[in-house]
Amino acid sequence: MSMEYIPKTAQEEATGMVMNGVSEYRINCSQAWNNFENDSNLSEEARSAFVTHLRGFRDGDISGHANHFFDSHNLIGQVVNLDNNEVLGHIMTPSIFKHLIHKGLERQITGPSLKGIAAITGHLVPTNDEKLKALKMLLGNTRLSRYNESSGRHGIMWSFRNELDTNEPFNNRIPRTDMPCVLGLKDTRPTFYCVEYKLSHEVHLPTVFDARNNNAWRPGGRTLPLDECGNRYPTGLLEVVHEPATFNDLERPMEVIE
Repeated sequence: MSMEYIPKTAQEEATGMVMNGVSEYRINCSQAWNNFENDSNLSEEARSAFVTHLRGFRDGDISGHANHFFDSHNLIGQVVNLDNNEVLGHIMTPSIFKHLIHKGLERQITGPSLKGIAAITGHLVPTNDEKLKALKMLLGNTRLSRYNESSGRHGIMWSFRNELDTNEPFNNRIPRTDMPCVLGLKDTRPTFYCVEYKLSHEVHLPTVFDARNNNAWRPGGRTLPLDECGNRYPTGLLEVVHEPATFNDLERPMEVIE
């Protein structure tokens, strides 16, 4: 992608450079800038809006300045048409699950009772149908996002699709223990949960605005496996972004991988 879509000021025309926040971002967030230039899922209007935002940078942290733009430009990529009854997959760490449980419980319970329930969070993992039913009754509307709904961030969620079996996202010929690596996720082992859900709202191809300043992401709609497994799974898996699922959306119990 060329730089032709960036209108230059008179000073920039004279120097041959794109000044201020644009050059700062290109230098300090070089991979994110490369992603931006190569993301064919962005409209020219969106590109120009981002460049205009970067040009407003004066001092401080350029990545943080960019994040302010990303906060209000999530989920603008092409809408993906899922198969009928398609189930999406996601990997969740115990720490994130614990956070979600606490976030859901604090809306219903206060004081010592909350502390007591928090101590048994591990027992709330829905590993069978009975536990899943109970979790949905207790916290069914809790969003599976770490971010507070009232914060500036939308708290988007990333999911993967299975081209071999759209109803069973983890039935993809990849050992469960390799899944974090194929999804490009670090620090998810040794224990994680396999999460499967069916959504009623739109899903999108991710853009660089969804990925933010993540060096472990590339445009194209597929995950970027980590180096340790990239030679075995070079193409990764199809990925989408969307508004967070809730516990009510869970299609089946969560499998624990240790």
